[in-house]
Amino acid sequence: MAEEDYCYHLTTKGSALRIKENGMSSAYERTKTYEANPNGAFITNRNAKYAGGLENRLKRNLMYACAANKTLSKTKLKEIKTFLAQVAQWDENGINLYYVPAFRENDREKLDDMESQTLDVLCKKKLGDDYKAVESDGKLVPYFRNSDLATTATLLLNSPQHVLTRLARQHTDAYYRIEEIQTCSHIYFSKPGQAVSNYASYKKDIGESGDKLVILRVLIKDLIQPMQDPSDANAIRTRFAVDPKFIMVVEDHENFPDKEWRTDEKNWKALSSLSE
Repeated sequence: MAEEDYCYHLTTKGSALRIKENGMSSAYERTKTYEANPNGAFITNRNAKYAGGLENRLKRNLMYACAANKTLSKTKLKEIKTFLAQVAQWDENGINLYYVPAFRENDREKLDDMESQTLDVLCKKKLGDDYKAVESDGKLVPYFRNSDLATTATLLLNSPQHVLTRLARQHTDAYYRIEEIQTCSHIYFSKPGQAVSNYASYKKDIGESGDKLVILRVLIKDLIQPMQDPSDANAIRTRFAVDPKFIMVVEDHENFPDKEWRTDEKNWKALSSLSE
């Protein structure tokens, strides 16, 4: 078999020993809950990225307000600065973004649609006759690098009850809840072409547990209905359990980034031979 026929999964040795007995299955199948392992890669990654994601969402909300103002010239920086100062004073307690995931593959798209609809309601109310519909995210681009946008976002991050800050936090919370549900519903593997880059990042995410790490390898053809992970171009996932008979393992994997080492069959063994 060629390297492109395989996908990879980094995990702890303790987990691998359990997989040896029971096969690979999603977190939901094991626990019957959609709550991610507090020591797992998802929670580690979410905690590391949450603040940045919140700030980026708040910047998008500010760009949306700018794009919805038909009197605003995207080339006149002084006008934008003045308008952003006005937006920073918007006081609106009655508009919120309450999205409850429906356990669908398109939950994220539904969330984004609801956010745009909510921002439309807000901008219509605040801008009145100066409001215009924002047809696409492309209308936000001209404001992306505006320095006053970043300054205003920093200001509003310290005002958690401001309507745009509140909407950004509600979106970010819902986004990660959707991701958590999806994570718990699937088993994830690195694509063969991205195995090395994923190895470094996943090793950092889950290596803090202190347990020894091992790498599992499975032929993609042995997965049931594998699909592209919509949140990570470097990964594939499946909802269905993987029988341990299809799984190979390597324990000493410091040379994994070396393709010649990685593709040498003598470095891999059947998971059934893994011992404590």
